[in-house]
Amino acid sequence: MMFLSKVTRPVARAVAKKTGLPVSQVTRALDVGLPIAAAAVARRKARKH
Repeated sequence: MMFLSKVTRPVARAVAKKTGLPVSQVTRALDVGLPIAAAAVARRKARKH
């Protein structure tokens, strides 16, 4: 999880700046959504091979 926060923190700051949402909310959304999206992509890739 440490790597995930390293990656999401700058992204969360940029998104928060553009949207006006609080950084903490954007960070939480990325922490929840990113692993789900990565798992879905991995599953699709595994099905194709």
